[in-house]
Amino acid sequence: MAASHGTAIAKAALSASLLRADPTPIPGDEIARLHSLLDKCLTICTPENIKTCKHWLLEHLVQSSHRVTAFGKYLVALSSSLKSQSADGMTPSSRRRRLYILYLLNDTIHHTTFYSSPPVPFGNGVEQFLKDLFGLAQDPTRKKQRARLENLLSIWSTKGYFSEAKISSWKDEIGKSFLESTEPQEAISVSKDVKSKEQQVLLPALHGDPTAPYHDLPATTMLPLMRPNSPTPINTRSVKPIAMKAGPPSKQLSEAVDVFIKSVDKMWYGGDMRMLSDVDELGVDIIKSSDTQDEDFLDDPMGARNKEEGYYGWSRGFAIQMTKRQKGELGKQKDSSREQHFSTPLHLAQIHSYYQDLNVTFHPFPSGTGHMIQSLRSHDIDVAIGLTEGWVAGIKGSMKADWYKVIGQYVDSPLCWAISAGASGDTTVEGLKDGGKVGVSRIGSGSYIMSFVLARQKGWIAPTGQKEPFDFVVLDNFKNLRDAVNDGTADVFMWEHFTSKKFYDSGEIKRIGEIYTPWPSWLITAHDSLLQVNDARLGAFLDGVNRGIAHFRENVEESTKWITSNLEYSDEDAREWRKGVKFVDDVRKVDLGMVENVVEILKEAGVVEKGETADGVVVNIES
Repeated sequence: MAASHGTAIAKAALSASLLRADPTPIPGDEIARLHSLLDKCLTICTPENIKTCKHWLLEHLVQSSHRVTAFGKYLVALSSSLKSQSADGMTPSSRRRRLYILYLLNDTIHHTTFYSSPPVPFGNGVEQFLKDLFGLAQDPTRKKQRARLENLLSIWSTKGYFSEAKISSWKDEIGKSFLESTEPQEAISVSKDVKSKEQQVLLPALHGDPTAPYHDLPATTMLPLMRPNSPTPINTRSVKPIAMKAGPPSKQLSEAVDVFIKSVDKMWYGGDMRMLSDVDELGVDIIKSSDTQDEDFLDDPMGARNKEEGYYGWSRGFAIQMTKRQKGELGKQKDSSREQHFSTPLHLAQIHSYYQDLNVTFHPFPSGTGHMIQSLRSHDIDVAIGLTEGWVAGIKGSMKADWYKVIGQYVDSPLCWAISAGASGDTTVEGLKDGGKVGVSRIGSGSYIMSFVLARQKGWIAPTGQKEPFDFVVLDNFKNLRDAVNDGTADVFMWEHFTSKKFYDSGEIKRIGEIYTPWPSWLITAHDSLLQVNDARLGAFLDGVNRGIAHFRENVEESTKWITSNLEYSDEDAREWRKGVKFVDDVRKVDLGMVENVVEILKEAGVVEKGETADGVVVNIES
């Protein structure tokens, strides 16, 4: 990234402030890492890059007013020095990179306002620089740019980060800039994606390869053979390529193809990747759309959504539409679970109509139990199934959630967490006795809590838990954790065994041990409004789950095939998992002693305050 003379001075001033003992000096390699993280944010503004840079600021900068001031001055100088580099079609334009600076500040202000205890006045420290940053981010030729800036200020107004007078003055400045717009100089040097003349295109004679087998033909070749509500399967011999009318395509078709091609190009476009994939602690695919960074912003709990589209078959939108048509919209009992191998009995119950007249719709939550808790709060779902420690922490922890209760126990066996280290290292579990760097997805997560369970079982901490047993390194996601143990950022991390197994098989990481949760791994919860009126649908749902579990036990081949067909597990892994998992005989029976044990472990981890008990967590549903 090229830097002007003023930028170099501001960068040196920032480095000097970081080297001072305010409160502790920052090593030179960490300062270099800050600039590397910032460069990544401005080149590829993804949720992961923004959050990683934000965590660096939270750890090293936001507590010092002098460092915040130096950082603000550096951002203004950096924003001023940015020149358009979009001529190569790969680097984001200067206006986008200036916008990304504001997005980084937005996330950091949000975190220091709502999640730091006590709140850190980071917003007050950078307020004096925001007028210049908004001014530099303006582009009178871009209406979308103006909309993004005004949308950002509207969110700040709603959240109350700054005074209304200050926000109004920034909005006026943006509006004034667009009113006084002149011919932009930068636009002259930027190549435009405009065709000098329309290319002559013709439709092919056939849609599909006549030499290809039916299963490799486009899905649309089945459309002429489909009959509404017909139980008769399609004769595969009748699936043939579709003859096309000769001549140029319609305008609508040409535009649709252009949009598709641009979306593919954008997928690999350095400044704005379309989709970022990862897996969570239980092997669930997480698809995070980077488009949310413009509209929803990165700290939105809905930021991680499964928007994945397969290349073959029907689109998700079409499948959802067909499901709604078949099942209708009224009287639905909405259920949420983290979609992976543990959900097999739930789906078997649906396939075999064990829910009877109850219309159940499953909504996987790849973003985790915390997201399910918020969805229960907004009553987007009625029932949710997730990790035991997450539900108990939601009710008894800092959130003090009173909008749901535990109504059932789903699994009777503990969850196996594998302990992983770098592929070429010599780290052992016993080597962690005197402390070590343990990677976790976030503070309070399962990977964080299980480190306390490990230390407690090994006798490395006192029962009262006076201090943390390890140095925790927050790394957000599974990929970052794998990278961290290989580059030395962390010594070990803990993750669900079957999710980690394929990375052991490939040699990317090494398995050095395992630990089981000292409690059954899954509980069933329900929204409080259903419990208040003793909704009969809850009992019907629990009965259906019991029958699904019984079917799972009695039909080994069917349940194994469902796992391998729908969840991308090998037959060997699916059968191995079946051997270790034990579902309950009756989901209505919740072990209160188990809940009390979870509360005690969460106290040691600092997730639940001392003095809390298990009272008020469980509500019994009568048969």
